[in-house]
Amino acid sequence: MTYHERLKLYKEGKLDEETRKEVEKEIEKQDAISEFLFEASDFIQLDEEADVPPGKDGADDTQLLSVIRRSIRKAFVKMGVIVGVCVLAAVLCAVLVLPHVVSLLFYNPNEVVGRSEQNDGLITQRMALDLSVYTEAFLPGRWRNHVQADAQGYGEYVIRIPQTWTIDGRWETVVGKLTRGELLLYNENPFRLPTGNAFVLPEDMDGPIMINHETGNRVGSGGEWENQYKALEELEENEWYIGYVSLRAVTEYEEFEKWIQTLPTEQANLWCAVALEQENGEYYANGMGFNRSGVWESMHWDTQRYPYLAFGQEDHGQWDASNGTEHFISIVRYLKDHPEVSKMFGGPDVRVPEEDLQRLRENGLHVYGFAVTAKKDTFLKMRDDARVAYIYAEPWRQ
Repeated sequence: MTYHERLKLYKEGKLDEETRKEVEKEIEKQDAISEFLFEASDFIQLDEEADVPPGKDGADDTQLLSVIRRSIRKAFVKMGVIVGVCVLAAVLCAVLVLPHVVSLLFYNPNEVVGRSEQNDGLITQRMALDLSVYTEAFLPGRWRNHVQADAQGYGEYVIRIPQTWTIDGRWETVVGKLTRGELLLYNENPFRLPTGNAFVLPEDMDGPIMINHETGNRVGSGGEWENQYKALEELEENEWYIGYVSLRAVTEYEEFEKWIQTLPTEQANLWCAVALEQENGEYYANGMGFNRSGVWESMHWDTQRYPYLAFGQEDHGQWDASNGTEHFISIVRYLKDHPEVSKMFGGPDVRVPEEDLQRLRENGLHVYGFAVTAKKDTFLKMRDDARVAYIYAEPWRQ
């Protein structure tokens, strides 16, 4: 009679007294074995050759122990496979997936924001466009429009901003690191904002009056006008300077355009400081302007929201006062819609009311000054012009 047959008869109560007691002893022994296997620290060391307690049911005991051993091994193998798969999946996720998922939550300098339909699908990336708009709006004479961003994962990028044009033969690439939207440049000088007194405001603008009515002398932030004349005369003969030229009055752009053509300046590198008109008719400055050329032929963007963000599209026509107005409006709206751009580059918030932009479109573009890259003799020729109120010059570095 097999052990299984004996257990079946035991359940049915058909065993004699002596056999029933033997089965109960065996059950008690198996319970002890089970408890030992699951609680003893060395239960995994069960051996196929382990001694079997003597008795007529030794073969059945050996079979039971073998079944238990196999079950334990299968459980451990299964558990090991599951744990291994889970660990491998976690490692692969951390290495291959998580860095990209984290990066999606933050500013991506390589995001494609524009694509040329005419020029073999030439793309424009996010940071290149942002840099172009920001530097044109706030950095006279130091416009840059190219960015190389190498992703490091988890929202981190190594940033290189090369200089794409020069007038003095020197080239400088700015290197930095972008970490989850926070930009660290190892050389911030090329992106330094002009000094607060680079321009002086005309009498018809909000701000200090720059004419000393008691003496009749024009006063700049650096002192009497005669002192500024002397400062220009001390400039180096063959060095390039960025000159901030303040006008005596807020001037309509069309009139300014005609006048500027008569000056000995490099027209392609001229930046206009825009005067914004308030509801009461007074003008104010917010430190923003635009490049007179206004051409970024290789850039592409959302032309529905910002139709004149850059100049050079086929439907833009010739550059004139109307196009200049729309160009500046597109710049302001872009920076208002993307406040992270000014924050990233360390610039001021753009808070021009929409009503002022509409007033600008209706009444036309006005300027209160301009910036130009030139040498000493050019500034000396401009300083005696009746329209010029003040000139502040500093060494040019793109």
